[in-house]
Amino acid sequence: MLSLIPDFDVTEDAPIKRVFCTVEVVDLVGNFPYTIGFSSMSLVRDRSVKVISLNGIKPLETEVSSGRYPLVIPFAVVHRNQPLPAKAKKFLSFLQTTAAREIISSFGAVSLMDR
Repeated sequence: MLSLIPDFDVTEDAPIKRVFCTVEVVDLVGNFPYTIGFSSMSLVRDRSVKVISLNGIKPLETEVSSGRYPLVIPFAVVHRNQPLPAKAKKFLSFLQTTAAREIISSFGAVSLMDR
């Protein structure tokens, strides 16, 4: 038996495809029945795929924000130069505003800036 995902055992001859890009994952899940994949909510919000619960918890904004939904993809803002350029500082300040949180939420993601 081959186990690529915990609790998902398959036989050696099972048709398994590994992809390393979340866009490819969403395409595969949308095009092949009985397929399970892992992706961000922002990529599946307008697609014909079913988002499943994990341990009975749905990946809703309230569950992610509270930490109850355990499977999240963190995104970070990184930079190379020191000191931080003025435009970058302005952007980071914007990310902490209500307007930014609304934009992030409109894409199916959750802002955890104030967590």
